[in-house]
Amino acid sequence: QTFDTILVDYLVGAIDGFSPYFQDQIFHRLSPHLAPGGRMYIIGLQPIPDSVDGDGNVFCKITKARDACILLANHRCYREYPLDWIERHVERAGMKVLETKKYPIR
Repeated sequence: QTFDTILVDYLVGAIDGFSPYFQDQIFHRLSPHLAPGGRMYIIGLQPIPDSVDGDGNVFCKITKARDACILLANHRCYREYPLDWIERHVERAGMKVLETKKYPIR
């Protein structure tokens, strides 16, 4: 089955918690389901730094607390992938990156 639009909402980062070591194959798996001329929208996070200057640092601290809770529950933490990694794997799957946007932690 093919679709005009595929929304990949934090899928790559979440895969690590459920199917580790499959991230490099996900775009090859999804691309046959994209109709000719269709669009795939990929949403995710850059790897979160240990800290940032200013009020945005609270986000970094919350992320550390989240990861600690996940580990204490004996689960795997989500793993974010940098934009350049995503772009490389999208292109390896035979698709073209048309536009990217970044929203920094503030």
